[in-house]
Amino acid sequence: MRLSKYIKGVFLVVVLLFTFNIVYAVCKPGETNAVACSSFCSNCPSSGQHTFSSYNIDMMGHKCVCKNTFTGGTWWTHCGIGLNPWTCKQACYPKTCSDFGCGVHYDGCSKNINCGPCCTSHADDSCYNNDVYWYDSCGVREDKKQECSHCTNCDCTGWSYYCSGEDVWRTQDCHNRGCSVDSCTDTIVTLNEKYSECNDCVECNCEGFGPNYCKNGDLYHNQTCYNQGCSGTSCYSNPTVVEALVEDCIVDCVDNACLNYIDIGLRIYDGTQTVVIAAEPLGTVTSALRIAKGATIYGLVLVDVGDAFASRVRINTASGIMALRKL
Repeated sequence: MRLSKYIKGVFLVVVLLFTFNIVYAVCKPGETNAVACSSFCSNCPSSGQHTFSSYNIDMMGHKCVCKNTFTGGTWWTHCGIGLNPWTCKQACYPKTCSDFGCGVHYDGCSKNINCGPCCTSHADDSCYNNDVYWYDSCGVREDKKQECSHCTNCDCTGWSYYCSGEDVWRTQDCHNRGCSVDSCTDTIVTLNEKYSECNDCVECNCEGFGPNYCKNGDLYHNQTCYNQGCSGTSCYSNPTVVEALVEDCIVDCVDNACLNYIDIGLRIYDGTQTVVIAAEPLGTVTSALRIAKGATIYGLVLVDVGDAFASRVRINTASGIMALRKL
């Protein structure tokens, strides 16, 4: 009997202990969770020998009941019959960078967290690879803002030709497109280049003198030469006749030859006809054969016997036999 009372007393103590056992769970502030009794009735038998029912819990502390279950002819009541009051134990759940995105922030519990720099998109623009690109406030390149159509010496106007330094040059205006600092640029450049070299000369590239001819009592000849250079937009080569004095005839020029001798009235018969004998003009006497006419002495012209103007009159000289020249 006493033993039975003793056992009942022990049982009552156990029931009271379990009845007033306060079970703590961790909840976020203001949160309502569904928690199974198995989280708290640690003294209950293993799963399968009992069932649990759970209630919503919050920081105010709702109840969790472990029900006894009849299994194998035995009632399992180790978890206690009745209500086990419990309450949530407050805990701090720190915020993370997913809550802030960027920057340095207090996590709400114990420390600051660095979530990296906060970068503003399209904060600035700058040139890259000859186009204008957007950059965020952290200096990271983003999408292209403007296409600059980079090119060098493009979309030219076409060549224009002109003379410079007696040569032909040509010029044209072209575009140089690209990017400078933070904007597209389009610069007009003028290109100049030598197109053709002209021969700059006066009376050059002459073709050689032609036959002699008489002009104004003297003996001349001429040749075709060229005046060359640059005029307008091209080279030129203009022919010109260049005349040169061959001989300043002393007397006259007759039949494309100088008449440098005079007629002093000396005549001879050479066997077939009477011919005029040529004499040297006054002041030009060089011949060794001379003749006086009054007070004036003239030199008689001597030529080789084979000369076209040789008369049939022969004179023996120190240089050999010569002939009087016919006029």
